[in-house]
Amino acid sequence: MAAQPPIPHSYKYSLESEISWMLKRIIMTGIRKNHGFSIIELLVAMGISLLLLAGIATMFVSSKGTYEINDRLARLEENGRFALDTMARTINNAGYSGCSGASMPYIVVNDPNHAMSDKDLTDKAVLDQYQNPANADQYSQMSCNNAILSPPVQGFNYTSTGSWTPALNAGIATPVDGSDVLMLQGTAADGVPIPLNADMSTTLTDPIFVAPGTTSINLHQQMMIADCSARTYFEVTGYDPSTGEIDHAQSAPGTDGGGNHYNGNRDGSLFNRYFKTSSDPNAPGRNGGANIYSSLITVFFVDWHDTTTNDHSKDHKSLWRVQNGNTQEELIEGVDSMQLLYGLDEDGDGTVDQYTPTLATISDARKVASITIALLVSSVDEYGSVVDKNSYDLLGASDPTAVFPAQNDHHLRQVFTTTVAVRNRIPCS
Repeated sequence: MAAQPPIPHSYKYSLESEISWMLKRIIMTGIRKNHGFSIIELLVAMGISLLLLAGIATMFVSSKGTYEINDRLARLEENGRFALDTMARTINNAGYSGCSGASMPYIVVNDPNHAMSDKDLTDKAVLDQYQNPANADQYSQMSCNNAILSPPVQGFNYTSTGSWTPALNAGIATPVDGSDVLMLQGTAADGVPIPLNADMSTTLTDPIFVAPGTTSINLHQQMMIADCSARTYFEVTGYDPSTGEIDHAQSAPGTDGGGNHYNGNRDGSLFNRYFKTSSDPNAPGRNGGANIYSSLITVFFVDWHDTTTNDHSKDHKSLWRVQNGNTQEELIEGVDSMQLLYGLDEDGDGTVDQYTPTLATISDARKVASITIALLVSSVDEYGSVVDKNSYDLLGASDPTAVFPAQNDHHLRQVFTTTVAVRNRIPCS
């Protein structure tokens, strides 16, 4: 193989120079890259980052505020619906009397505040007439103003400081100024009729019996026993679930071990003989057989949340309930005002002819065919920077006086209304 000619010296030098220049360029480029960002580049990057963080923070704060407002509004909605539903179910059961209709009621339970009767049942002359069965027709046919049993719906309209119309007995409720009071007489909304398990004896003070093992009866519970000819309101003074025996002895009012008030019975007699079955429909008192129901007198009113102090500068109002004169219980916090409107059936055709905010001037309260409830519900805590400068017209033109003034605070507020039919209304004949 022939030998290769040598590389010219000039060409070799040129190639070495080119390689050297390329290496230097690579090295210098790497050195420049290791120098990092300039101050201007860092400032620009930080400015962009701060703008992004500010946007994210603004979105978070806005979302949090929206969530908290929606949460408070949701609580307002929940409280308002619960309050109206509770009152509506009680109104639905107001005046329920089994199948006894407009027959004469016998009131055995003590009635110190005249919640059940507008008659003074401690007056001997009244008692002598009232307890005489011969007067049953007389009493059942009397005008409503003089009837023994009070109307199932009684409303007390706020008029001025410390004053309601008609006059409110202090033993019924202790509401704050500015709200109406509603008292309803009927049976428990979740109550189930309990049939008698045996005919009553001819001695009307003897115990009555239900099926052994019945668990829905308690000591000092107010009950109504009714068939299709009569009904009696009494308080349970003794109960043995093993035998189903219910005592209704004469007893004085008092307080049980849990601090709950009970009324007792003014007499031990039920003033009517009740029977187990309707085996003889033609016999007095046997029509339909007798059932026992839990009897309730319920009062709804607005009072302060903290009832133990006179300083309410940091307090809020609530919707309260009292049943059968027991200790009042708080239903809903944050109810600023309750206003009521009554629909009257003047001609007895079953439809409302006019509305009135007060029953004080109504000759027959049994004409009440419906009740409109308006509640102003507020958030318990103040929130945000928006000041509530609004006044709230709860009943509109139907009652121009039912306006809640502006409070200039940071509470959220909303008006809830509903109209409920008094479906157990029994007009006097």
